[in-house]
Amino acid sequence: MTMARNSTAGQHRAFYFSSKVTDDEGNSRPTSSNSQEKLVEVDSNETHSFAYSCFASFYRFLWIVVVITCTFVLLLQVTICVNKLRHPGITTQTQVMFNNSLDFPAVTVCQRQGFKLSQLKAYNVDNGWSYKIRGNNVFNSFDFQTHSLEKFWTDATYAVDDIIWDCSLGQDKRIPCPTEVTGGETKAPNLGVSHHLSKQYGRCCTIFQLPDLESPPELGQEKGLMVILETNTSEYKDQDQEYSGWSVFVHPVQEKWTEFSQLGDTILETIQINLGEEVTLRLAVSEYKTVNNPPKDTCMEDETFSVIECRERCFYEYLETRVPCRGPWVQNSSLEICSNATDMKKFLSEENRVLGTISDRCDCTRQCKFRRYSMAAMDRKDSLAPFKGLQRGKIELYYPNGLAHRVTESWGYDASQFIGEVGGSLGLLLGMSVLSFLEILENISRVMWAKFCGKKKRDPTQVVT
Repeated sequence: MTMARNSTAGQHRAFYFSSKVTDDEGNSRPTSSNSQEKLVEVDSNETHSFAYSCFASFYRFLWIVVVITCTFVLLLQVTICVNKLRHPGITTQTQVMFNNSLDFPAVTVCQRQGFKLSQLKAYNVDNGWSYKIRGNNVFNSFDFQTHSLEKFWTDATYAVDDIIWDCSLGQDKRIPCPTEVTGGETKAPNLGVSHHLSKQYGRCCTIFQLPDLESPPELGQEKGLMVILETNTSEYKDQDQEYSGWSVFVHPVQEKWTEFSQLGDTILETIQINLGEEVTLRLAVSEYKTVNNPPKDTCMEDETFSVIECRERCFYEYLETRVPCRGPWVQNSSLEICSNATDMKKFLSEENRVLGTISDRCDCTRQCKFRRYSMAAMDRKDSLAPFKGLQRGKIELYYPNGLAHRVTESWGYDASQFIGEVGGSLGLLLGMSVLSFLEILENISRVMWAKFCGKKKRDPTQVVT
């Protein structure tokens, strides 16, 4: 068997194989006259094509794996973004703002012994009294046949001009404080005064800054709010110094004052003023703006909404279902004022009991935007002597500067951030953009147009006549 090699320029190499036998003389001859040489040619292009095909298949497989992986990651990222958009977090920003003027809070003043001793004796209830109502049996000796509780509260408590002797807001100290109360409220050039009946204090009055003043109050101690208090110690039931003087409450103007700490524990700031004492109070204000996040954290957008008033209304509405009548200090109630000792005793007992569970029964919505005031006593001194047999006290409230803290809540994730994150993921993982979407839409529209709106092909077998 022999092998021959033939190589021609410009041609591919080939190998020829032939089968021959050798005779006795050494000459070679074919094994058969009909035998033909068997040619096997191996082309190098086929080898290269096979290698390229294997590489292309592996590349396509790898490309498919990468695309599937990127698509899965994209869907996961979009799911996370959708969840963040449905349940966004809340970010809090704290700022210190400077203002040329700041609104003053409302100031409620109450006599610590708000019932006159002479009237307690006249109505035969002085034995059940200390510096306030003591126990539920205090009205057992009250003559309900002759007198009413409403008249008793009018006669035994102090009027506004018996509590406040003078007041002013701003530098002009010549403006007198309004003391003549008509219909529960009166007005002065820059201040308003209202009064409220109270179970513990008898009657309290609230001084507040009128809205939309032509010249808002300025900053500094000399331009703050000044109130001179007055009381008659000869009408005190208890002469103990601990129960003498006044209770002063500072609260936002839109919030109703309440004597029950369970209803206004985080809203009211309280300070006690002793007889003859002059107290200087420095004010600070913080403004809060929160987001409304129902149903778990709902708030009211209405800035005139009062949380204390809501709690008080809820409290007395529930109390109405358990008592036959009410006390004179309860306002906006459909019940009549109690007219016998038994009903009054039941009312006082139920009021104290229900008040202890008010936090579980009433869940009033908070305000979305509100203010909180704080005060610090900068100076306390005994400098006011009795005047015409009456004891006095004085408070001055002022802003030392125009600084106010503002706390603002906002959503930590919104639609613009959602679009940015999803668009970034599409571009990074799949290389898509707005132009890519437009091209896809264009191709789809062309296919749909060609399929449904293109010209129908005429049937070639149809004969046109």
